[in-house]
Amino acid sequence: MPVTALVNGEERTAPLLSDLEWKVLREFAASGAVSVATTCCRAPAEPISVEGGYRYFKAPSCSHFRDTTDTLALETAIIREVVGSGWSVQCNVVGGELNAWTADIVATSPDGSNRVGFIVEPGAPGASSLGDYVVRASRMGAAGVSAIFLFPSIPEGGMWRFVNEGKIITAARYTPGRPVPTVAGLPAPLFVSVALKAHRAPATRKIRSFRVTSYARPSDTGPSETGSFVVGFSVDYMGEEIYSGEWPWSPNSEVSYIINERARSKRESVDELLLLTAEMGALHLALGHFAGENGMFYRARDIAHSLIIRTGGHPRMNAIIDDFLQGGFKERYSTTYPRFFYLVKHCIYELQTKCGYVVARSTAG
Repeated sequence: MPVTALVNGEERTAPLLSDLEWKVLREFAASGAVSVATTCCRAPAEPISVEGGYRYFKAPSCSHFRDTTDTLALETAIIREVVGSGWSVQCNVVGGELNAWTADIVATSPDGSNRVGFIVEPGAPGASSLGDYVVRASRMGAAGVSAIFLFPSIPEGGMWRFVNEGKIITAARYTPGRPVPTVAGLPAPLFVSVALKAHRAPATRKIRSFRVTSYARPSDTGPSETGSFVVGFSVDYMGEEIYSGEWPWSPNSEVSYIINERARSKRESVDELLLLTAEMGALHLALGHFAGENGMFYRARDIAHSLIIRTGGHPRMNAIIDDFLQGGFKERYSTTYPRFFYLVKHCIYELQTKCGYVVARSTAG
């Protein structure tokens, strides 16, 4: 249901036409005196009025834009408020060429420096479809358009909870209403007015990154051959923490045996080996959330292009991670450290090969 069409080659937006203009257009189109086609794919279109006085162009062969009466009411309110704010408006926009994206409405500031795109979805998104929306927002961002997605409801589970918390993409719930729908609890025109003032053209070529930070420290009892540690990790997305966890850790008998044997044969510090092993255990769990199919962030490969590992800062820990990232592992670690080291290496390998991440270590810690 596009709201904009080409009438004899000239663009016309249905909600912005006067009642007389719309009446004449419908009569001329019905008689064949004018040609009407969509702006996106030049599909034949017909001007239609629906209950509530809303207008659109019916184009059965156009697959770019699908609406309901509710979304039409919301788009009408958005369009009129954009124009009333002094911004120019384009509707039913297809951009990006090879990296295609679509937007129901694109508003451009009077000086042309800011562009805001509104995407009005007729139904709730699927729980696993966040990646599609992030890709769409990224493509719009590369074109200098700040994307705002509007949904009648938003899933609360999985990665979608970060959308509900205002992270990852800009999205809001709308509630259909007559005569004026609401968005995020505000009348639609007021929401649009605030959105136009708040949004600025997004920076382009910005790499979206997750950062995993791991750490280990002795518990109150202090490290020893049978000592316990506090370990944990946090996950940041684009500079904002989205998950963190901390728990006690103690080596089991197998780990203790391997560490003691290595300490005796290599004359290494048991305390240091325990600390490294404890942090490796925490890092394995953190990376597993991205690398394993059952991990809570497994689908995050559609959201970020890279993953940065930041350790607790132990120089030897950093050296081991650097070696892992460069492909080293088997001869040096497989028979001399507990299984945690193998698991971390396996996670890094899977992140790089299966998930397509660029994986690096932060030099800040």
